[in-house]
Amino acid sequence: KMVDLVATYPVVVGSRYINGGVTNDSHIRQFISRLFCRIARLVLKLEIEDPMSGFVAIDRQVLKRVHLEPFGYKFLLELIVKSNRYFRIFEWPIIFEARKMGSSKTGVRVGISTMAFILLLRLRKTIHNY
Repeated sequence: KMVDLVATYPVVVGSRYINGGVTNDSHIRQFISRLFCRIARLVLKLEIEDPMSGFVAIDRQVLKRVHLEPFGYKFLLELIVKSNRYFRIFEWPIIFEARKMGSSKTGVRVGISTMAFILLLRLRKTIHNY
């Protein structure tokens, strides 16, 4: 469904935090995720509820127009900030399942780098007016 929506909305974000979206993460992971989403929304002045999702369908034209310089693995955040004035962004509810294999790489170091990335994007947004 998200791929089908790309014809109308060039950036379709799979969102855990809109009506119909669900996350099966632990309460602490949900709290941390929502906290970082809130910080990103406030600092970067975003209307997207789940800018930290990472689950996205993107039209090829967006990637041709928007030059990404990702820092860490939160490329969607940069994509939203840089493409917001050029392309329509839509959130589609997803069900985010709890991890079934492997272990999370999230920790204090990732949290610090994510905050640094949010602040760097704010600086770039101010300088480049996106």
